[in-house]
Amino acid sequence: MKPPPFDYARAESVDEAVALLARHEGGAKLLAGGQSLVPMLNFRLVHPSLLVDVNRIPGLAGIEAGNGVLRIGALARHRQLEVSAAVAERFPVLRAAVRHVAHLAIRNRGTLGGSLAHADPAAELPMMALLLDATMEVSAPAGSRRIPAREFFRSALTTALGDAEMLVRIELPFLPTGTGWGFEEVARRAGDFALTAAAATLTLAGGKITEARLAVMGAHDTPLRIAAADALLAGEPPDGEVVEAAARAARDAVEPADDLHASADFRRHLVEVLARRALEAAGRRAREDAGREEPGREGAAERELSSRARGGRDRRGGADRPEGRRPIRVIVNGTPFEREVEPRRLLADFLREDLGLTGTHVGCEHGVCGACTVLLDGDSARSCLTLAVQADGAEVETVEGLGTMDALHPLQRAFREHHALQCGFCTPGILMTALDLLRKHPSPNEAEIRDGLSGNLCRCTGYEHIVRAVRASAAAPGGGAPGAEETPMAAQMATGWNAAGPGAAGPGAGSPE
Repeated sequence: MKPPPFDYARAESVDEAVALLARHEGGAKLLAGGQSLVPMLNFRLVHPSLLVDVNRIPGLAGIEAGNGVLRIGALARHRQLEVSAAVAERFPVLRAAVRHVAHLAIRNRGTLGGSLAHADPAAELPMMALLLDATMEVSAPAGSRRIPAREFFRSALTTALGDAEMLVRIELPFLPTGTGWGFEEVARRAGDFALTAAAATLTLAGGKITEARLAVMGAHDTPLRIAAADALLAGEPPDGEVVEAAARAARDAVEPADDLHASADFRRHLVEVLARRALEAAGRRAREDAGREEPGREGAAERELSSRARGGRDRRGGADRPEGRRPIRVIVNGTPFEREVEPRRLLADFLREDLGLTGTHVGCEHGVCGACTVLLDGDSARSCLTLAVQADGAEVETVEGLGTMDALHPLQRAFREHHALQCGFCTPGILMTALDLLRKHPSPNEAEIRDGLSGNLCRCTGYEHIVRAVRASAAAPGGGAPGAEETPMAAQMATGWNAAGPGAAGPGAGSPE
């Protein structure tokens, strides 16, 4: 399936985005990361009259700590939260949760605001907003308003946002010194939606709990704060029967449904087990943290990691006229192209059909298999979940740009030497995923490689050779793979090495335009 037709506008300010939403009276949708919206478009589950691209609105991707709160722009990518020093220091439980969000290619593109506004009951970040007493700052035609997280999530995929309102910022009040945390999740495989998850924070003074918070998700139509558990834990030491009682309170509070993945009874059981584990971990960490001084992060700020946080670098004009085909400029494997595309054209189809770069393969078209993975401004991205218009002004790398028949990229060479090619359908996406992984983490161990590749499905199911090839190409310490000593490439990965030479477009790229 492909997205239905829609008009497209690129907003350059919050006011402009809100005005466009108001003008279309419920028929418009905001496009940020698109990692939830585009699959729904591909499946024809939503039929918007207009998509309002907000990726280029400045000032909405920063992370800033000060005056007792952490302020996070709605356009902050999941990856930003994952690597943020302020998040790691002030909210390690949030960092732990983000690492469970899908896979690296999804975290590179998905946004905090998009995840909260989508309100999937099985998503980690809505639960974290509830656990951490987040406040949502919302812009509307009549001005702005603030919504506490406890009032924001109404039901499955439904929030308190009006049709013409835009979530612009999230505020998290600092956790006090002496607070420990726990996060537990069960999913069928790494990166899948959770069957259920639980998260907790416990604040201790004198060995007893002064504040308790427990939240669960995946077993109700919204994330839940377990108020009964919070009350049971207050004033008690964080162990023994009181933790068991709080976990049972969580089990009794949820109302899961039977589905293909798990029965309601199994989900209730998981809620109790995971809640207990999260509370026990929070208690251990609280004891460790009780004597530490308050972290000194007042006034610290982290802005966009790069132009990627704004969805590209081209800054032409104001909002695009919302009708017809769109001109885009894109650099693919070092070669510039100018084309006109329908707003609904997927980047995967643009690369394959418009540019003839058929090495990017299309499999599931909802971001699960990874066969369509490319690098967008240096980060892995699912090209089936990215519209071609979103790549305007960006640089794209595909498998054709890695090397040539006469001069293979070291990663390609390792795949050949370690018999990792197999049928080849999934290989391009795996290569591009591995390239991003090794650029970000030049010396991963085997567990980190397996986690990094967990978002790529191999139809031949022979993952061992693939992992061995990536280990060899990275020359990971202790990897032990044959030939690892002969194929070190960390330095070449870090500089974006291209065997075909600087600016090479690779086979099938066509002439520059």
